[in-house]
Amino acid sequence: MCTRSVMVFMLLLAILGTKAQEPQDRGMLALRSDICRCMEALDPEASDAVYERGFRTCLGEGVLRHPGEVRTLLKDSPEVGSSGYRLGISIGTLMRSSCPAYQRALARIRTSLERSEGAD
Repeated sequence: MCTRSVMVFMLLLAILGTKAQEPQDRGMLALRSDICRCMEALDPEASDAVYERGFRTCLGEGVLRHPGEVRTLLKDSPEVGSSGYRLGISIGTLMRSSCPAYQRALARIRTSLERSEGAD
């Protein structure tokens, strides 16, 4: 149940993204590139649970590898909601506009959530 709640939260963050600034420096481009490259490596044949775990891992590793960019995203985001919420919105917007693998991952996770909610 907790995992489903986390995934719904992550999906909402990604879908509800606000306008984010285009990456203006190498660090922000590297953050976007690292997350996108990780998403491209996700196995589309994996089970939903494994795929979702991979999705979260890609986002988490990107955040851990680029703390300066994360601070910039938080600083530049509207002061609405928790830091995690604001970061999720910012990263979701950044990725959605430039990474087809991220868009595919969101579609896969959305489908997975719809299937699991229909089974309840």
